[in-house]
Amino acid sequence: MSIQLPERLFYALGDLENCWSASSSDIRHWLICGDLLAAIWFPVMSVIEQKNDNVSGLDQSKLCHWEGYIQLSGHQCRRLLRHGWITVREFSSFNGEQQFQLPEPADDITIELRDLIILEEERMRFEVRYPSICTTESVQDCSAKNSRKGHLLEKPIDPTFRTVRANGDEYYFGEIQSNIIRLLAEGAQRGKPWQSGKVLLHEAGSQSYSLSNVFKRHPIWRKLIQSDRRGFYRLNEAFLR
Repeated sequence: MSIQLPERLFYALGDLENCWSASSSDIRHWLICGDLLAAIWFPVMSVIEQKNDNVSGLDQSKLCHWEGYIQLSGHQCRRLLRHGWITVREFSSFNGEQQFQLPEPADDITIELRDLIILEEERMRFEVRYPSICTTESVQDCSAKNSRKGHLLEKPIDPTFRTVRANGDEYYFGEIQSNIIRLLAEGAQRGKPWQSGKVLLHEAGSQSYSLSNVFKRHPIWRKLIQSDRRGFYRLNEAFLR
């Protein structure tokens, strides 16, 4: 019995050139135009998180420790691809829900071209939006080259959405998690699949500030729920079918 290798969490640009049979020029163009979103991993560091108080309208900030992926803008990608490096001092989390800046004594962070990656969920979003990039042959070649098997999502028998099946395995969700999945499914049935993350959290009864914090390291959630990187989410179309 063969053991399935761990799934890829991110890709280098060269990986996608092979996956999609796309030229380096094409991928660079998509990055600069914002069609394909690039990410950078930042290790644990001290940052100032900036928040807007919706009640008072005043900006609030606090010093905290943070690590995670940040999203690069098309302008930043253009400079990075041209010069091979850029520096940043203000940035946001990849889902755009948290804004940060470095404290005054800290030096700017230098990003090199070799640090740039494409997250797995962004690869999936791009392929859903531009299905012509993913011919049957290229998908098979990509799977063979990366030695991984994609998730086949199945509709749940459980109407509470506590259980989701993929590739014959069952994944279990807590009450708030399943509430969010249910709300997304109901939105899709009404013809409005994209839902505000903040509204979903409120209606699901969560006190958290982001969907990623609610689901954290759940092994299937990034396959199940797609983000537009602007605070809106939808269920994967394969799951809806």
